Amino acid sequence: MTGDGPAPPEVLAAWRNRLERMPLLRSACGAGFERLRDDFLGCLARPEHRASARVVFCLARR
Repeated sequence: MTGDGPAPPEVLAAWRNRLERMPLLRSACGAGFERLRDDFLGCLARPEHRASARVVFCLARR
């Protein structure tokens, strides 16, 4: 989700699979889960998609 523009098909498939493995989210959304999933994936697939996230990596050593 840190890239701009439409997400590639493999990223969309990974997000679809991830969302399907979230039973608590499905339960919380009830009948609206499919719409939430489809809207979210639709946003990622849009050419206008812009991400403002920043990836940070921390490595701790003893």
